[in-house]
Amino acid sequence: NVVVFAGPAAGLKLSSAQSLCQAVLAFVAFCLAASATYAFNDVVDRKADASHPTKRLRPVARGAIRAPTAIVFSVLLAATAISLTLLLLPPGVMAVLVGYFVLTLAYSLTLKRRVILDVIVVAIGFVLRALAGSAAVGVPTSEWLIACVFTLCLFMGFGKRRCEIAMIGNTDDIGQHRRTLVRYTPDLLNHLLAVSA
Repeated sequence: NVVVFAGPAAGLKLSSAQSLCQAVLAFVAFCLAASATYAFNDVVDRKADASHPTKRLRPVARGAIRAPTAIVFSVLLAATAISLTLLLLPPGVMAVLVGYFVLTLAYSLTLKRRVILDVIVVAIGFVLRALAGSAAVGVPTSEWLIACVFTLCLFMGFGKRRCEIAMIGNTDDIGQHRRTLVRYTPDLLNHLLAVSA
């Protein structure tokens, strides 16, 4: 969520107390929004996470938090993010936040099962953060900033997929954890990493 500060920093707005305050509020709103979507996603992924070497320790996957409780927590976080944005930030930030919620909901329910598109959606989520930061302080977002954030996040996303395959190792276990990983190969990921780099 620190990406929220990229636009204000590039627009030289962080030296203004008012702009800095607006940027911090946008950062807090996206921390709440991201936490809401992670809680929801953990409910959706709880069975797959239970078979993962490290994700099985997550509270929902290990049963420390029940799924309905996590959903209530997710809704409360989302409502707080929306309220904060409506009350204290410009309308442009709300438009970006709604787009972020729609995108991440679609990701949790279906898009994360689409090879390559899964990483593209995650990268777009970071671009939305940069757009929200710019909207919060009233500066236009540079096309170069969008391109850099997008390709950097593609690089990190494909790197994460490569790491997951290496960590899990066994093809059967990979399919149980994340279905799309079966369709990623080390060679494909190496190529995608090179292109995004």
